[in-house]
Amino acid sequence: MIKSITGVLANGSTPTNGQGALAPYPQAIPCPLGEDGTVLLTVKQADGTAADLSNGTLFLTVRRRATDYDPCIVRQAQLLDPTNGQAAFALLAGDTLYEPIGTYRYDVFFNDGVGLRWQVVPTSIFQILEAVGRP
Repeated sequence: MIKSITGVLANGSTPTNGQGALAPYPQAIPCPLGEDGTVLLTVKQADGTAADLSNGTLFLTVRRRATDYDPCIVRQAQLLDPTNGQAAFALLAGDTLYEPIGTYRYDVFFNDGVGLRWQVVPTSIFQILEAVGRP
């Protein structure tokens, strides 16, 4: 499973073309039960240009319910091309293997190098699906 999503660093920058600034928006991630997968993330600034992720960390957290304090899955991103806002989260088969099939909630946060924490993907649906070819 490979899923691509886009994050937005709502840093107050505005596009020079007169269009409105980008804002983080919900995006669903379907994930088959007990399968490895990758979530590819592209992070943009509010003005639409690539966000520089250098010196920062990205975390994807999945919770059974949006109000849960403790996540059932936490993954730190591998920065693929940090100056162009490219990162990836590896999901392992064991992350979902013992979780019930159903709808969960996830979000993605960026902790920058100066101590600020940005929600680049707001609370969204993370769907654990029945795996194809499994009994």
